[in-house]
Amino acid sequence: MSFLAGHSHPAMVVQCRGIGGFSSMALSAPCLSPVRMLAQEERGVPFQVGPAFYRRQSSLARDLGILLAALHRQQTGQLRVLDVMSGCGVRSVRYLLQARADFVWANDACNELMEILALNLSQAQKAATEDFEAREAELERWRISGEDANKLLLGCAVRREYYDLIDVDSFGSDTLCLGPALAAVKHGGLVYLTSTDGFSAGGHRPHNALASYGGFVNPTPYANEIGLRMLIGGAVREAATRNMKIVPVFSNYSYHGPVFRTMLRVEPGKWLRNRQGIA
Repeated sequence: MSFLAGHSHPAMVVQCRGIGGFSSMALSAPCLSPVRMLAQEERGVPFQVGPAFYRRQSSLARDLGILLAALHRQQTGQLRVLDVMSGCGVRSVRYLLQARADFVWANDACNELMEILALNLSQAQKAATEDFEAREAELERWRISGEDANKLLLGCAVRREYYDLIDVDSFGSDTLCLGPALAAVKHGGLVYLTSTDGFSAGGHRPHNALASYGGFVNPTPYANEIGLRMLIGGAVREAATRNMKIVPVFSNYSYHGPVFRTMLRVEPGKWLRNRQGIA
């Protein structure tokens, strides 16, 4: 099924202005049972939570992502965002409204979230286009889908449909999307990664850290820093196999969860061998 902005729609796969959505499974945070629509506001942006998982304490990480996205658009003149694991879509809405993204693709595995994603993004586009010229207001601004995250990213790479910013808000130590995300980002673009695996960062699951990130982590009193270095190191290793360079732009640790997030700029070129170390 599909949905064109401005029309009633079922809670199924949705498309905006004729762009097709997809339906299948994907890797994301667990879907919650349906609840009543809950009105929320984050940094002045209204949205509905619906049956999605939403953590207000993570707003700082979203703030940083929006700020860098807006700066990227200011510097390059364009911003196309792929939000791979959208949840209720608060990040996608803020990219559209506050970073003034030209286009946002919001994807999530949970088909129960398609309706709330369509509602939030359609309202966001209406608000975003109020200040635009009529011609610009008719441009496609968003798309939603319920596709497998890896399939989605690899499909974009195969079609040479590259994005300026790819946001991967994954759960636990899931790094399966790392390679596909690097394949789908533009040269000079940004990848925003996540880990919530505090056990590996704290050295309590060293073999899991080795398997997921390529680093054997021992217990230390500075697990917050190790968790971020572990996440960045895994990305550097994956990028090196693709003749890409990773430049960390910023990192953020939040004690709730815990949540490790890092924004990386992806550039073509061989890995700089003189910039290696042991943590």
